[in-house]
Amino acid sequence: MFAHVKSDIPTLIYGGGLDTQTAVVYGREVHRHLPRSMLLEWPANGHILISMSLDICAGTIAAAFLDAPDTSPDTACATTADYKIPFEKYYRIMADKLAGDK
Repeated sequence: MFAHVKSDIPTLIYGGGLDTQTAVVYGREVHRHLPRSMLLEWPANGHILISMSLDICAGTIAAAFLDAPDTSPDTACATTADYKIPFEKYYRIMADKLAGDK
């Protein structure tokens, strides 16, 4: 079991819906306990969004956040994909179940 971190430092949290290493539910939990955090989710991406994403959106947002961590970066490019992955519903169910087994 992990203790929740308490911090007032601006924090940017990314979550990939297809991340098999760190489920999005963990990012949501971290976000819930950090009052100055921002959580962005990409349902159709996996782990290491900044370097593995097919577009430059995640890196652009991260750069803007690092330049001015006390302001909200433009996240317009991080909109949900206009398609659904066939097994996405089942992946989310399993990820949520695994997260519940802490």
